[in-house]
Amino acid sequence: MEIIDQLPGKKDDAAMVLDTYFQTPSAELILKITDFHNDLMFFLVVTVLFISYLLVRRITFFISGNSATPRAAIAHYTPMEKV
Repeated sequence: MEIIDQLPGKKDDAAMVLDTYFQTPSAELILKITDFHNDLMFFLVVTVLFISYLLVRRITFFISGNSATPRAAIAHYTPMEKV
């Protein structure tokens, strides 16, 4: 930590202890890549949540609708299937 304090102007850009964020980008390209990543992750999370909601909803409707049907109504009779 003492070495970072001695460097002029480098203290703000260096990662500190328990630092969880990125360093300041030094180029415009990496800033645009980071922004694109953030935008992409937003739409990816929204899409995954929406698809998961539809899947869970479809499964619950299938289970609840399938339990009320009588099981004896469907019978397989081999001689009748040949006709």
